[in-house]
Parts: sequence; structure tokens; C-alpha cells
Amino acid sequence: TSTQTANLCITAEDEQFDEEFLQGCRREGFRAIYIPFQRDRKKYIAALDAVKHDLRVSEVYAIIGFGEAASFCLAHYLRPPNTNKLGALIAYYPTEIPGPTSQYPASMHVLVHLANQTVNVHYPPSKTGHKATVVKKQVGPGVGLGDRLALGYPAFSYVGALAGFAEHDLEEYSSMHAQVAWSRTLDALQRGFQREVDLESVWDRMQEARYFSTSATGLLPSPSNPETDPETDNTTPPPSALYTPTLQGATGHRPLETFYRANFHRHKPPSMRLQLLSRTIGADRLVDEVLVTFVHSQPMDWILPGVPPTGREVQIVVVSIARLCTGEARLYSEHVYWDQASVLLQVGLLDSRVVPGGSPRVERLPVVAGEAATAVL
Repeated sequence: TSTQTANLCITAEDEQFDEEFLQGCRREGFRAIYIPFQRDRKKYIAALDAVKHDLRVSEVYAIIGFGEAASFCLAHYLRPPNTNKLGALIAYYPTEIPGPTSQYPASMHVLVHLANQTVNVHYPPSKTGHKATVVKKQVGPGVGLGDRLALGYPAFSYVGALAGFAEHDLEEYSSMHAQVAWSRTLDALQRGFQREVDLESVWDRMQEARYFSTSATGLLPSPSNPETDPETDNTTPPPSALYTPTLQGATGHRPLETFYRANFHRHKPPSMRLQLLSRTIGADRLVDEVLVTFVHSQPMDWILPGVPPTGREVQIVVVSIARLCTGEARLYSEHVYWDQASVLLQVGLLDSRVVPGGSPRVERLPVVAGEAATAVL
């Protein structure tokens, strides 16, 4: 991670802003400050420019704007003379955006998040003499599941969300949409600040403590900043894990440590083997595809809660999605998935030839045992 100053300006219409969003930025190592939007344009521009005054030669700064402030910044920083030292500009649900052919300087990473809203699209004067125009348009879905919009700068639509979806203190807040947007925002910021974030080493240290270490420490690293300790800071989301097929897991630092210790660490079956098949790394998330094999020789509540040992061998592929705070090497959440029907087949609790209800049209259940994991290899 870069040791350079990472000045991040958050700007919106209100005098005060969502403290949870600000703290989230600070936990990632950004020096986040809030500047309210002002009707006096000269004063407002001066306040924004002040963010870069103390920067060293090689340092840059970034801006995250919301609503009307985002609209102003998108227009103001479209002009190259204004972009000096600006490494990234992120706009959340602006009320006005530049036209689809508008392009920003290549040195600046721009990202626009649009909700289910109408937006004024500003078309600049054309070379053929047409005057500048503003057209009101409804934001629609974009391309694919990611909803990327066809604009000259990176922009995404969140058609199921209302303007305000990223602010925790508003009724419009939507955790699902806010998290997707934040992953994109964090990626743009890391690129803008030219930060090399080693998400993989953070996750591997956690896995080492969970599965392989004989020490009880390190299952969940303590935060490096005592001011953002999850036990005392109510703006910090507690770490959580959800093993979806069985709804096992825990929420909170101590309960989650207890869960990991009880199910893994020194209490996993001696036959258990883990083999990484693939790993996908994003700005704040890491997805592992893991081949898991074991003999069901002891109770294993995370995968077979309430089932006595069967002595059967199990082979499955487990997918784990970890959301991490790289600034403090902290786990936010882990979601784990696997084919539970395959597990039940392998331990003898499910027979594919026994069809519930005795439907004459179904000869066997469409489930498979260990062959599913073998097919992935």
C-alpha cells in the first residue's frame, strides 16, 4: 500500500454528512474530509481546491460527490485546466451529467453511479453550430447484470435503488446497492491514488490461522486503529460469516472467533484437505473456489449440523466470498456456498432414486454426489 497522503474530499448539499460513509473511507486509509456544497461557486471551488494545497509533487487527491454537488463536479472537472492533481472523481446520483460523448482527461479516473431517477443530460455545442442543450431522461438499465451505461465515461445504473441509496442515514439507503457501488468506488480510488493493495495476503493470513495454525490467535485480526474498534465504534460493521446451505455462522468479533474455533482450527477432521482451484480478487472482495475432501468421522456442524458421524468420505467444491477492509486488514463478511444435496448423497442421507411424492414422471432426483467436484478439476 502506498504511504503517500490520500486526501479524499466528500461533498454533498447538507451541512453534515453520513458519518458511517466517512468512517468507511477512513478505515480504507483515506484522509476523508467533508465539504458542503455552496451556492457561491467561487467559494465552493476554493474549498475544493484547498484539498490539494499541501500535496507533494507526486501526490494526488480525489473527490466523491453526491446529488447536486456531484453534478457540479462532473461539469467543473470536465475542463482540463481544473483537473490538476485530481486522480479520481466519483459521482453518486447526480442530477445532471455530461453528454454521452463527453470524455475526461485520461489521468483522472471517473465513475458515475445513477439510481432509478430522471437526470438532465447536458449536450455541449456542436461543431456544426448547434447550441448547447439539456435533455431530461429517465435512467434505465445498462448492459448485463452490471448495468454499465453506454457513455464516454464509466457509469452504472442501479435501477432498483432510489437516489440516496449509498447514505446510511437516509430512508433510501439500500445495503445491497450501496455495497456494489462501494466496490466500484474503491477500485476507482485505488487506481486514482495508484495504490497497490495486497488483498490476497490479508485473506491468506486469516485462512492460515483458521485452518492450519496451532495458535489460537489471529483468527480475526484486531483493528490497527483503536478509534475504529468494532466493539466500541457503532459505525463499524461487525464481522460476520454465513454458511448459506445450513445457515450456520456468527456475527460479531467474539462470536465469530468462537464459531471458527469450534468448527475449524483444532477441531476439524484430521482427514480434511483443502485445495484452491481458483481465486478472483476485486477491490474489496476475494472469491475462492476450493476443493474440500474429508471423512465424516466427527460432528461437523458447519456442513452437517445435528448429524452424527457417518464415516463416509465427502468431496465437494466450496465457494467463499470474503469482503475485506484492506486498510485495517479486517474481515467484514464471508459468504460460503456449496451443493448440499451432493453432501447429503455422499453421507447416505439422500437417495437420488427416491422421489418425494412418487411422481411417475420423475425417475430420479437431478442431484449428483462426488462426481460434481471431480468434473470441476
